[in-house]
Amino acid sequence: TQKMHKMSTATQQTFHPPNKPIGVALYVDHYGHANPLSTTYLPTASRHLSSSSYSYGGVKADTPTVDTACTSVTEVDAAYCPQCLAFHDPSSASEYRGVCPRAQCRLCPVCACPVSMNLLPVAADQAGYRAYRCSYQCGYCRWSSMECNVFSEIIEANKVSEESSLAS
Repeated sequence: TQKMHKMSTATQQTFHPPNKPIGVALYVDHYGHANPLSTTYLPTASRHLSSSSYSYGGVKADTPTVDTACTSVTEVDAAYCPQCLAFHDPSSASEYRGVCPRAQCRLCPVCACPVSMNLLPVAADQAGYRAYRCSYQCGYCRWSSMECNVFSEIIEANKVSEESSLAS
């Protein structure tokens, strides 16, 4: 266990490959290849960090050598949304062209961060109906779909006033 602890503390290191932005945190797998966290995983059969891409050793990914080859190749025939983690079978993934059909899984057109849905109260009338304006807003760059006039109106009936009118 001491060897495993020593390995886990030494797996994260900062490496500045050529043609890559400074500040990229790369993780070293069990073969010593430095890779970004998005291409590394912990297999269920072993306790060693593995990678599924070629390391940033300066060699092109289409011409791997023994030193820069990936530690494992995994081909998965499934698709899921990385934001809501909903599973999509291959036929529906190709039907939606790789974009999740759920309304809460949208990306900001400015900075490509996930956007959230906002309900803004617009008005309430005498009959107890309330109107809301539904729009998207980015929490990172503060972009809003209201800037482009992309929103929808939602009208909600006040349940309390309906129940009181039915009881009378």
